[in-house]
Amino acid sequence: MTSSKNPVGEFIEILRRIRTGHENLKVSSGIPGFIPGTGERVDAFSTALPWESATPDGLFTLKGDKPENPEGLGFAIEIFPQTGVTSEMEKTLIGLAAPLEAGSVLSITAFASSAVRGIAELMVPEARVPDGFPPLSPEAEGIIDTATNWAAENLVKGAVEQLTPQAPVYPRHWRVWLTVVVPTTKPDDEEVREKVLTARRAISAVLEQAGLFMGVWDADVLVGTASEILNPQLMRSGDFVRPSANPFEPPSVQVMKADTEVTVEKHRIRFETLDRKSAVHAVGLGVEHYGGHISLALTSQMLGELGRGGHQIPCPFLFTSIIAVLDSASERVKAEGHRMRALQMSHTPVSQISPWYPEKARQWTIAVNSFQTEGGIARVAHQYLLLAPAGLEAEAVHAAQSIARKAGMDVRRTTCLHAQALMGALPMCAGPLLVEDMKRSFRIQRRTLATGICGSPVMTEWQGTPIRDDRDRRTPLLTLVGRRGQIMHVDPFANASGNYSVTIVGKPGSGKSVVMNQLAFSCLAQGGLVWIIDVGRSYEKTCAVLDGAFLVFDKEHVWDLNPFAILEALAGDDRSEGIESVVSILGELVSPGRPLPDLERSVLIQLTASAAQMAAMQGRLATLADLDALLAERAVHDRRLDDLRMQLEPYLNGPLARWFDGSGRPIDFSSRLTVLELEGLSAHPALRQAVLMTLMLWIEKTMSLDRRTVKLVLIDEAWDLMGSGHSGKFIASGFRRARKHKGGFVVATQSLADFFKSETAEAAWSCADTRIYLRQDAECLSSLEAKGQLATDPWFRAALPSLTTVRGAWSEMIVKVGDAPPAIGRLVLDRFMQVLYSSLPAEVSAVNAWREAGATMAASVSAVANGAFEPTPEALAALNRNQESDR
Repeated sequence: MTSSKNPVGEFIEILRRIRTGHENLKVSSGIPGFIPGTGERVDAFSTALPWESATPDGLFTLKGDKPENPEGLGFAIEIFPQTGVTSEMEKTLIGLAAPLEAGSVLSITAFASSAVRGIAELMVPEARVPDGFPPLSPEAEGIIDTATNWAAENLVKGAVEQLTPQAPVYPRHWRVWLTVVVPTTKPDDEEVREKVLTARRAISAVLEQAGLFMGVWDADVLVGTASEILNPQLMRSGDFVRPSANPFEPPSVQVMKADTEVTVEKHRIRFETLDRKSAVHAVGLGVEHYGGHISLALTSQMLGELGRGGHQIPCPFLFTSIIAVLDSASERVKAEGHRMRALQMSHTPVSQISPWYPEKARQWTIAVNSFQTEGGIARVAHQYLLLAPAGLEAEAVHAAQSIARKAGMDVRRTTCLHAQALMGALPMCAGPLLVEDMKRSFRIQRRTLATGICGSPVMTEWQGTPIRDDRDRRTPLLTLVGRRGQIMHVDPFANASGNYSVTIVGKPGSGKSVVMNQLAFSCLAQGGLVWIIDVGRSYEKTCAVLDGAFLVFDKEHVWDLNPFAILEALAGDDRSEGIESVVSILGELVSPGRPLPDLERSVLIQLTASAAQMAAMQGRLATLADLDALLAERAVHDRRLDDLRMQLEPYLNGPLARWFDGSGRPIDFSSRLTVLELEGLSAHPALRQAVLMTLMLWIEKTMSLDRRTVKLVLIDEAWDLMGSGHSGKFIASGFRRARKHKGGFVVATQSLADFFKSETAEAAWSCADTRIYLRQDAECLSSLEAKGQLATDPWFRAALPSLTTVRGAWSEMIVKVGDAPPAIGRLVLDRFMQVLYSSLPAEVSAVNAWREAGATMAASVSAVANGAFEPTPEALAALNRNQESDR
């Protein structure tokens, strides 16, 4: 059946009706219509933003209340957040306002940002570069790559959604910035601009002196930062795309996303998109009462508690200190006048009835004195801006008020003034015009300049180790989350001023093994080599999962540990050190538990070198039998050397000779992961100690083949392996040499006291520049303190007993890398790692079922981690599609 209507005619009729306004088209009030040139102005939040233009030198022109009246020039400086402050730093920072003229406004803001993807994805390694060692198997690579991706996504998800409600953790990235607005009606005048640049250079110098300067903002940083703050609902939903600045348009029109709706209400500002699902409420809270002396340390408590189970604000937020610079001479005259009047009145009969005048005299005396020591008087305000998901608004407000109350401050909602609070938090929006508005609403008051500066939020949390000298991005081996949420990347190889070795202490159940596994995983992920020396088969599963080599040392598995093999291809100083090492091994065999006398040691050094040289001339390796033959010649004239031969006898002709006569299996370190299990040697402590030392030398020899690849040697339950013997010098020398080959040792024990039980363990402790402390027994800490073996730092003594572990959620630890300050972080486990190492029958069976259905190990663990315990046909089809796309 054919329609009799003409489609072209219908379309023309529709256009005619649109033109003539017929009833088939309805345009809501305030919305532009279709006819070009008839559109009316649309309310847009960008019209309220002041950023008119930006210059390459980092100055921003700020528009005023009228187009012909600019507000001034502004600039912003990124600040490096601190973890500790001193009184000297506070005195230094008072000078921040000195270069600024009266009427200028200085603000310092801390931003607890949920934009953590870029930081979290540093956990995902770059493409591994071939280095001459065999690559990981495809199965192992798949597991490692999947594990690192899961770990990164877990932190990204945790920034907007609570992962462990029973033990909350808030992944975030702390940023701090300083902004200045200098009033001027001539922002394009070169003399004015140079004056502002001079002030910026002076402020930058003050920040440099305090170790706070990071860099000057350009338009890209401003647009990206402001866009993140002003589109919080997109940050929460994961739909935010950070914009880059367009130099041809004002920054103010580049920050708002087209689908962001902003609704200003009495008790909040709503940010939302059409679906309303990720609506975020911006709520301003102002500080109305200061409890006492303000300091940088006290102000840092406004950002969250650092104690065990400390209260945190459960959403992104900004805390800002706003300081309006006043005319110093005028304010000094006013303060002196008020002081004199109050002093006069304090001696009148009225003061006998009321203490009002004496109190005022005291306050104005402080004000007058502040011009000498605290920078004088300024207008000061402190505020929060919470960016809370709609359902968390009340909880977030309560948390902020509770945290502030514990810091001695009283904060209240800025009812009807949330727009003012929002503008006060935005970079360079707190200028002279906003200060006038705040004065009219009594939100900014005269206080000492020190109240504003020392009330600045420059103390947040440690942000981790820097970038290695030979890399262009961070390469973390361990990623933690601070108690305030900062993601901390820990990389012992980024310690430029020391070695790369690590000590770990943690009682059973504290998460020590998890930390060790994480270090091994991350090293392999970066293309490194890993050796694990263990007693008790704790790493057998790790080895199996990652297709490593599992070498067992016991009477059924005898390996060739001829120490003379170490000397091959060594020359010069290296050969001398090698001979010293061989003699140290022999010393453990013949004199366990005590050092060799000087004579015996001297003779062994001489004869070891001679035996090695003579055998080399014959085209073979020397053995203990060659050394014994040379000893026999000397022993004729010295009974002490004859005794030495007797002590070597079990390793020459007895059942232990197989370990040193060349008949054992050759050690093979061709795998990128090798686990060396020494439990089978527990009945022979001296042999086990010598085996440990020999293995360390073999590992060092392998390390020396390539100095670009990172290498780790993990020694777990080291209290057992290092509890006897006198090989401290050997350990110290090995740790030192490992750094030359880009290697490090990781030594782990259950108790801090274990590192003070023997010379060997103490040497390992003193030679490690990275130290990780997990939960310890209170009795152990008390004992160490009584013996003077516990650090005297008050912070450390208070922090160590506060560490805790929440099973299935996270483990807390103190990390100290080189000269960096110590910090508390939490190792948060994602579901992939939990399932990968799970011993729960249901999860193990589910992973095996997926494997039997044809899935890779990585895919099997991922499926179970996502809740798919049974490989149904639908799930298998989806898995096959994913595996095909991966290929």
